[in-house]
Amino acid sequence: MNKDVVHQSKKLALTIGFWGPLVPQDTNSWCGLLQLFQNVLNFALTISVPIATIVIVYGGFVIMTGGGEPDKLKTGRDAIIAALVGVIIVFGAWLIINTVLNIVGANVSVAPWSALSCS
Repeated sequence: MNKDVVHQSKKLALTIGFWGPLVPQDTNSWCGLLQLFQNVLNFALTISVPIATIVIVYGGFVIMTGGGEPDKLKTGRDAIIAALVGVIIVFGAWLIINTVLNIVGANVSVAPWSALSCS
């Protein structure tokens, strides 16, 4: 029974998000390594947008409730700018990795967004 719990917890830990397992089953091949990079980046994209939204809303709330205090305005503005810069960095990372995967011939297609098909 203990082995079942450990196996199920490993399976749960490796299955993150809605796109399937984070770590592919075949990690000993080049394609498995590329798939791992793609899965980690998809996970980062999936998490970054809701977090950035929350931080932007927080920054707006601080600005709105600041009462014109310069410190509160600066805090809210800095939070919004940090969230936007973070999203730009994550999407820039996706663009760089997608370009590198296309250069090395991983056959990345954009139709199902950033799906990696190895043959």
